[in-house]
Amino acid sequence: MNAREKELLLIYLVIDLCMINLSMGIVYFLRPQILDWSGIRQVLIVFNVSWLFSLMLLKRENLFLRDGFQNRMQRGFIRFLIYLATSATIIVVFNIDQLPRSFFVIGSLLFLVLNLIFYYFVYAFLGMLRIKGKHVRKTLIIGAGKSGMEVSRFIEMNPEMGYSIVGYLDDNFKLRKNLPILGSVDSLEYLYGHYAIQEIIIALPLTCEKKIQNILSIADYNGTRVRLIPDFYRLLKCKYTIDTKDEIPFLNVHQVPLDKFNLQICKRIFDVIFSSVILMLIAPILVIVAIAIRIDSKGPLFYKPVRMGKAGKEFTLFKFRSMQVCDPTTSGANSTQKDDARITKVGRFIRKYSIDELPQFLNVLLGDMSIVGPRPHRIWLNKDLQCKVHGYMMRHYVKPGITGWAQVNGWRGPTETRVQRYGRTLHDLWYIENWFFLLDVWIIFLTVFGVRTRKNAF
Repeated sequence: MNAREKELLLIYLVIDLCMINLSMGIVYFLRPQILDWSGIRQVLIVFNVSWLFSLMLLKRENLFLRDGFQNRMQRGFIRFLIYLATSATIIVVFNIDQLPRSFFVIGSLLFLVLNLIFYYFVYAFLGMLRIKGKHVRKTLIIGAGKSGMEVSRFIEMNPEMGYSIVGYLDDNFKLRKNLPILGSVDSLEYLYGHYAIQEIIIALPLTCEKKIQNILSIADYNGTRVRLIPDFYRLLKCKYTIDTKDEIPFLNVHQVPLDKFNLQICKRIFDVIFSSVILMLIAPILVIVAIAIRIDSKGPLFYKPVRMGKAGKEFTLFKFRSMQVCDPTTSGANSTQKDDARITKVGRFIRKYSIDELPQFLNVLLGDMSIVGPRPHRIWLNKDLQCKVHGYMMRHYVKPGITGWAQVNGWRGPTETRVQRYGRTLHDLWYIENWFFLLDVWIIFLTVFGVRTRKNAF
């Protein structure tokens, strides 16, 4: 940590401690009768020590405030939770019984609000200066490939972050005539005499190990900060994220939106609420269908096959029985065909309008399925398509659904031809890689009102 960073760290620490003491002072001013002076001293010691402890447990944040207010807010909230836990522990261990709970809660929440408001205005002020070209770091990007373009796009879309691109270095500079490429990678040392470079972002392929080491050596000699963004696009050709655990970087390959815990929670809440409402609304229909199935043919009310769910976990699927009871060693394991003789009269009707799928809302409530997702296939069909379609098993990154992107685009029914297999799989994989909440809403709408949804329904 250099002198400037130490200075900034000390400034932030003093500001935080001032806000803690100010918050407690405001609460005491409003309600002076709840504590005497000796109690105030104990409280301030507890809260100040707790905040210092919370700062020690977390990694050093971006001191130059170039990581965005949202990231700082997330880190601040985590620090606040640690601070609350530490304070509560100290109060219990040292038996500080003269501290009223209201004082503790109100003072802590007031500090959180003051802290967020203060840094919001700091970020807003810095963002305004940086958009005007002040307080920016002149940055050189080495590598004009896909990673370099992503970095450039991010910087251009977020001028408040405080980066100004000096130019690019790339050995294939002739292929990027629309970019301010200043030369090849080996010309870095020469540029220091002509440009004021304050930061270097390396976005080179992993195969350029010697070039990267040479860049780091030159940057160290000139005292320039370096950020390394390995160009994994050429190697992986898919989405990925990088996590750091105990200083060890982990590359997470094939990352999808629903890998994020908060998005999983949102989707799950929607599934539970939607399924509960639907089941209450269609309860009379379920009763009528159940009676019709009993009258139409002998056998159980439900067809309960085993299907493969998220991460390969098997579960029991609920469907209204739409076919005659068959011997599983003969025709019971075969895929349904058009004009299949096994389908009952009632079964033909409920299959046409997907009424046989309604009991799967119970699977959603049980957590085995989602409203929207790739349709669950038979176990043997999964194994067959795994061999025939590359990347097919990636469908199991998420929970299977009652309806899906493939179904509303007409890819339901048999998977006998290569076009049918790839059409369904590619639509499912596109949904998984590009998921967002409104897409689920749109798929549900198309399931009810779309024309293609009932294509190949038999």
